[in-house]
Amino acid sequence: MSGPRRTVRLVNPRWPEGSLQDRLRLKFPVLGIYTLASLFPAGDGGWDVAVTDEAVEPLVIDDTPDLVCITTLTPLAPRAYAIADAYRQLGVPVLLGGIHVSALPEEGLEHADAVVVGEAEGVLPRVLADFERGEMRGVYRHHELVDLRIVPPLRQDLVEAKPYFMKNLLQTTRGCPHDCEFCTVTAYYGNTFRRRPLEILRQELEAFSRSYLFVVDDNIIGHRAHAFGVFALLREFGIRWWGQASLFIADRPDLLEACADSGCLGLFLGFESLDQQLLNDSSKRFNRVEHYLEVVRKIHDAGLGVQGSFIFGLDGEGEGCFDRFLEFAMQARLDAVLCGILTPFPGTRLAARMEAQGRVLHHHWEKFDTQHVVIKPEGMTPEALQEGYIRTMLEVHDEAQVRQRLAGSKRNFTYYLSQNISFGRAIREAFSGGGREP
Repeated sequence: MSGPRRTVRLVNPRWPEGSLQDRLRLKFPVLGIYTLASLFPAGDGGWDVAVTDEAVEPLVIDDTPDLVCITTLTPLAPRAYAIADAYRQLGVPVLLGGIHVSALPEEGLEHADAVVVGEAEGVLPRVLADFERGEMRGVYRHHELVDLRIVPPLRQDLVEAKPYFMKNLLQTTRGCPHDCEFCTVTAYYGNTFRRRPLEILRQELEAFSRSYLFVVDDNIIGHRAHAFGVFALLREFGIRWWGQASLFIADRPDLLEACADSGCLGLFLGFESLDQQLLNDSSKRFNRVEHYLEVVRKIHDAGLGVQGSFIFGLDGEGEGCFDRFLEFAMQARLDAVLCGILTPFPGTRLAARMEAQGRVLHHHWEKFDTQHVVIKPEGMTPEALQEGYIRTMLEVHDEAQVRQRLAGSKRNFTYYLSQNISFGRAIREAFSGGGREP
């Protein structure tokens, strides 16, 4: 005879009110929360799972589920802790997980009954067993990286119920073989690259609506043979998609062609800096600045858009970095950009070094969003870095500049135009008034 069913509420906290991310109109689901939902046993004696994503819906804390699970990115940690405290006051046990508390579990335990460090798939069965005995407490760690064959398809039915701009997310790999100093991926997943079986990816694709898809991998081409398999699968299903890749894709014509033929509309590429020495110092020497224009040209020639990622405030970078970036964005005719300020996220080698050097200005986690200066940079003042970032983001997203940068493009012009204009509007709103202080 099976036991009574349990109820669990999974919560993705909202960004700080008025922040850039809060003001962006186009919302996307967070993969982790819906993957976690798939891990709770269903059927007789199982769990009824509810998801609240504050990015698209309000959370009213007046219910008493059997368990609340909250995911934490660093800038969302204060809100996550507030939610956790409120539920615990109602007598509801709280489990925290995600990148932030994985780096700072003792901080998380100040607000929760238990904390999961690292990937949940490896420890959730033990957590739930302890919960049933009334013994869920402390820190749960899985000391080995998860075998991705045990990760089930995410709960697409729960995603479909939310008002997201794009509802289809797919993860085909986890991790990154590189070890960039500032990156949280290696800190969270380890310096590894793991692949999900194609048959599981097929199951997920069969549950998707036949529209658009975002592949959330940090580098979809990290394993050549697997990438070709994924591209063939995506082509079979006829889904148009965006994703992320390393710059190496431009040097592999067969892989780039297969990517384009699979229905890819554009790629997110991590250029990070236009100064080769700064890249070398950040353990990203495999990026070669002298090849950047050729990389973008080759990807454009394949019919794909390019969204370029850049970081301002790397050690030794002076104020000239902003104008150099603007010149490059126009010369390369980048379809979109995503720029941020160097941020020492907990758990990264960058954070360890900057803490040791006394260069972290504060630990107000809501400001660790890559749009606010939280460090003492080398090469300019914190104020110059903050002002330069805002000025540059406003200029690169100015509608006249955007139209000039995209002029004549056949690479999904309408999508990239609306994306640039939407981002520019959010930047103006977020930093009007008192938002300029580091």
